[in-house]
Amino acid sequence: EPNIEQRAKICHTIYFKNEQAKNPNYGINQGDQPENWMDLKERIKESNRLAAMHHQVKRNAWHSREPNTDMELLIHLARCEHMRWMAEKAMEGWRWSGSLDKSSRDNDKLKHNLLVPYDSLDNPEKDKDYNAFLWALDISDDDLKQLDLAEESKRMVQLAKTINLGE
Repeated sequence: EPNIEQRAKICHTIYFKNEQAKNPNYGINQGDQPENWMDLKERIKESNRLAAMHHQVKRNAWHSREPNTDMELLIHLARCEHMRWMAEKAMEGWRWSGSLDKSSRDNDKLKHNLLVPYDSLDNPEKDKDYNAFLWALDISDDDLKQLDLAEESKRMVQLAKTINLGE
């Protein structure tokens, strides 16, 4: 994948803008990620790099899909993204918190409530897995209209089209 650093920055920009669309104050509260790439902790930058490394694989799968399998493939790719994210967390030493409740997450003890199978996630969390890569698939506007995606996901694809990918 060429330009991993550039694509990782785009991952972060899209994530940040999406969070701001849901909460205009995002970025100013403790625990929020900063908007500027240079202000991110190195582990967050690396997480974005790792996600970006998978984009070409996902694009290849998307562009070689069978007719009428769009949503099935997107669900499969979202599952794969969640497993990739869980593997990343596990390699960093994170373990399941023992509960799906968000309050059970403990960053100091490396306990996370979302280290569970994809099917155990609620829809907003599943959408985050889509949104981690969906913008990188180069989905046409026509295809996007046909897909049964949350408005947030459609917005992210459109947002990506406004960001200079540097390619």
